[in-house]
Amino acid sequence: MEDSAVMSIGALARAVGLTEGTLRNWERRYGYPKPERTPGGHRVYRPEVVAVLKLVCSAMRMGHRPAQLLKMNQSQLEALVHRHGQVVRLPAAIPAKPLESGFMGAILRFDAERLFKSFRARVAKSGLLRFVQEDAREMMRSVGVAWSEGELEIEHEHFVSEVLRDFLTAKWRALNANADGPRVVCGTLAGEQHGLGLHFAACTLAANGYHVLFLGTDLPATSICSAVREHRAVAVAISMSEFSESEANERMIRELRAELPRSIELWTGGGGSDGLAESDATFTDLVAFSGFLSDRVDELRARNDQAL
Repeated sequence: MEDSAVMSIGALARAVGLTEGTLRNWERRYGYPKPERTPGGHRVYRPEVVAVLKLVCSAMRMGHRPAQLLKMNQSQLEALVHRHGQVVRLPAAIPAKPLESGFMGAILRFDAERLFKSFRARVAKSGLLRFVQEDAREMMRSVGVAWSEGELEIEHEHFVSEVLRDFLTAKWRALNANADGPRVVCGTLAGEQHGLGLHFAACTLAANGYHVLFLGTDLPATSICSAVREHRAVAVAISMSEFSESEANERMIRELRAELPRSIELWTGGGGSDGLAESDATFTDLVAFSGFLSDRVDELRARNDQAL
């Protein structure tokens, strides 16, 4: 095997914007990408795998799941993502709506104020909970599709994400300023850098009357537990993106659960949270999360008052 014909797992991860853990997780769970092995046992990949995985990532931005996508060949993925020829439609995904021309123009001009005004108008019309449950998530899916189809560049997508994060931060912080509800620590586990879902969770908590201690991303279990003790929280909310590695998530959640007092509830959510037995409640749907919070707020408030 010629060295020029293969890539290491690190090189492949960098080329497609995933982590090495995600690639190993997909190999174990779905059988792709399947590596060749060097005489020393190291994973190596053919360069053509890059094109397939980039298509998979693009389709995930449209709402499709890796379990379905990794069973498809490159031609099917191209049809799905680029709309060339017959489009393969997967039943679990809902096609994203095209972006409105004014909104698209604001993105292309990097006009943060215009985007803020659009967000404020949507919240004023339908409320913060509906905005995070439907409007914002649909908007980010549409931005992902626009990027995959070449209408936006990656810098535009990152810009929208940052503006949305700033907007959501301002919203939940404003609610948090006067909140006297149950105290909840919010964060992501070590290695998890995707934080937008955590802001969705913080908004959902604050809108239901909870007080949020927002720690951000990439945290060891010891730091989360210290914050719980100092904040006298009743629960920890952990966000896990679909790009995170399930095996690592399971291990770190076990470690976190073992360090937390049994009286502290552990909630997990996001695309990487499926099947985590150690959490007390798991959500992949913000509507279900909001209903859960609404039902528990009085009970947890009483528990928090006792702790204080």
